[in-house]
Amino acid sequence: MKLVKALLLICLCMCVIDGNAQKRKTNTKAKPKVVVEEKVPTPEELLFENMLSSTQQVMIIDSIVVDKEQFINYIPLPSECGSLMYYDAFFGTSGHSDSYVWLNEFKNRAYYSVADAAGKAEIGTIDKLGTNWTKGKRLEGLSYSNPLNYPYLMADGITLYFGQKGGNNTLGGYDIYVTRYDAESGTYFRPENIGLPFNSPANDYMYLEDETDNIGWFVTDRRQPEGKVCIYTFIPNKTRRNYDLSEYDEAQVKRFAAIESISDTWTDNQKREDALQRVLQMREHLQQTNSDDNIRFVINDNVTYRQVSQFKSSSAKKLFLSLIQTQERFAADNERLESLRDQYAGGSEVTRARLTPTILDLEKTLEQTEQDIKDMEKQIRNAENMTINQ
Repeated sequence: MKLVKALLLICLCMCVIDGNAQKRKTNTKAKPKVVVEEKVPTPEELLFENMLSSTQQVMIIDSIVVDKEQFINYIPLPSECGSLMYYDAFFGTSGHSDSYVWLNEFKNRAYYSVADAAGKAEIGTIDKLGTNWTKGKRLEGLSYSNPLNYPYLMADGITLYFGQKGGNNTLGGYDIYVTRYDAESGTYFRPENIGLPFNSPANDYMYLEDETDNIGWFVTDRRQPEGKVCIYTFIPNKTRRNYDLSEYDEAQVKRFAAIESISDTWTDNQKREDALQRVLQMREHLQQTNSDDNIRFVINDNVTYRQVSQFKSSSAKKLFLSLIQTQERFAADNERLESLRDQYAGGSEVTRARLTPTILDLEKTLEQTEQDIKDMEKQIRNAENMTINQ
């Protein structure tokens, strides 16, 4: 009897245990599956990946960080490569602080960028015929659906570099493009993105090259604070050379493309030293252009500057460089006026009638320019004295 009771007790316990197990099994909720969404690359990221295998191998010998609004003053461009100027200083206007002009060596052709009526910047050109500039015309063959800026024409007179903001074939912000003039059609070929490492997801503004000294520069704001740009100085290749992907892994090439360290590109120390010496000579020549003999500007009764480098206020320095350009334009216009007056004095009635409105307009222009010069001088002194007295 006791045996039977013990067996019944064991069976009862087993049923309870099995019931609890079933209950636990029933109440157990399945854990939700974690769904990892695959990140869809942006068009800019896809373009970067496509360009990576064509990253150009260049030696970047130096870099300098400067204010964006003054970067053209830090590029020692030889005169045979033309000169860079501020749009407002060249045309005698105002309100175009981010527009620039490239003027050729002979000062008779200029390429410029300026916003159109819709606010989109386009690239135009003008030529000087005698003492007069032609009416500006925009370059044919370029797409103006996106802003264009920072033009630079190579010494061959055919190859044009410029910056384009946005578009289907850009890595982000401004990218640098190159095009060439087609003499047969009178237009420019379809521009091409010059690729890595010159372009990046940041703003890459301008590309310049001096073929004689084999030195190049490009301007970018990658990894820079607001209002600053980095000017990279490099040695252009005679023929394009890309990084060999059999020698470098993808991570290394990405490092080259992003210019994480310019020392990564120093493959020939002697070649770099030679190039640095050439750049040093360029800078010395540029400084000599603004030497003691060429500059004399009175700041106040006790201070007179004889070098541009003496300016302590960045805004005053920029204004002074614009003042020089304005004074040069005033001198050129004044010379033209004297020539027109000579023609008027010795001309017929028909010639005098034709020249009269031109002379009157030029006299008004010179009067306004003279007032602009006085205003600029006052602004320079105020800005510099304010900095000095701080």
